[in-house]
Amino acid sequence: MIPKGLFMHSGIFVIASALALRAYTRGEEVVEKDGSVEIWGGTGAKVDRIEFESKSRKVTLEAAEDENGRYFIGTLVRPKASESAPDEGDPHQALKTPDLSDPKVQRDTTRFIGVTDSQSLSDQLAPMKALRVLGKLDKARLGEFGFEQDHGTVRVTLAGKVHQLALGGQTPGGSDAYARDPDSGEAYVISGTVTQPLQQADSRLVEHEMHGFAAEDVERVRIVKGAASRELTRNADQKGFWSDARTVAAKDETASNWMSKLDRLRVSSYLENPNPPVKPEDLVMRVEYIGHHDKKLGYVELVTRPPLNGATQKEYGVKTEHIRWYASVLRSVGEQIEQDIGSVLTH
Repeated sequence: MIPKGLFMHSGIFVIASALALRAYTRGEEVVEKDGSVEIWGGTGAKVDRIEFESKSRKVTLEAAEDENGRYFIGTLVRPKASESAPDEGDPHQALKTPDLSDPKVQRDTTRFIGVTDSQSLSDQLAPMKALRVLGKLDKARLGEFGFEQDHGTVRVTLAGKVHQLALGGQTPGGSDAYARDPDSGEAYVISGTVTQPLQQADSRLVEHEMHGFAAEDVERVRIVKGAASRELTRNADQKGFWSDARTVAAKDETASNWMSKLDRLRVSSYLENPNPPVKPEDLVMRVEYIGHHDKKLGYVELVTRPPLNGATQKEYGVKTEHIRWYASVLRSVGEQIEQDIGSVLTH
């Protein structure tokens, strides 16, 4: 038998909880986490510019297009590493975050190309969807959602019109974020897949892959160095199996190993305007990728670069249809490709 007092206390608890929930969600529209609430419309293909700005960094993505499709030219501005210093009021505190609005703070600017992940971000920003609508928050409640701190502002230029959201803190126990339209005052919960790439642009938006096509799309390659050239055919059933185009049944171990080294090329940093400029004699080799029905998929050019910072060893750079600009790559990989190219062409 359950005491009557227990029923009474349980009833009070339920009523109090309901009242508290009502007070907290007053004026909010709760929406399932399917991104069904549209903050603004449009399509990713119409996004001209994406910006993220906070005290400690500024990210800009400018849309561009060429014969290989749509891509973005990115700029990342942040304080130089040496600018971080303990707060003068307490040297034992964590490092003080430099403010880019301070003219005394030295800046580090990085330019890069963004393709796959940048386009994915663009598609999420137009149409811009909310996971949840919070409505117009009282000024006294802004701090509850982190809007009184600097979490940055996202701006999207869409068909010439600028849309923006001021970011708040992260949602409890999750990676999503609070966001607020500074013009209308409407507040939302938006996906962390929108905010995190912008906050971590140096690792999330810089294109590191050499090509946009899949390895399975390649049927053969043509390798060119000066007047010498050779064609290799890829075995569709065995990974890493390359053969001479005239003897497709026999695997060429030297060529297969060399192609695997070529596949290890990754962008270290971009060289928008190489200094000194790349000259024809700097070209180590060019590889052209050909797909089914003789479709031209892309290319990669490996070039040598002068030693950096007083070093004695030359550096290496690459350019492909996907990354558009020249970019530096690991010297060790570039060296192996250059050293073995002679054996591949004469084998």
